[in-house]
Amino acid sequence: MAAASYSSDVLQTSIFHISEAIQNLPPELLEKIYKKFVAVKMRERKEMGWNEVLFEINEAPFCEK
Repeated sequence: MAAASYSSDVLQTSIFHISEAIQNLPPELLEKIYKKFVAVKMRERKEMGWNEVLFEINEAPFCEK
């Protein structure tokens, strides 16, 4: 099956409508969605090992180059 191709205008319009729809949700639902999103991103970050990378970068000596 071939992947559908969309023009950038169609994608921009779709993203705008999705963003607008999200903003119109009740605050309680927005909070639930946000908490779930943050939990997923934190789990992905842990699985990729970004916390260890960040620690190594923070502990590395400063170099102006």
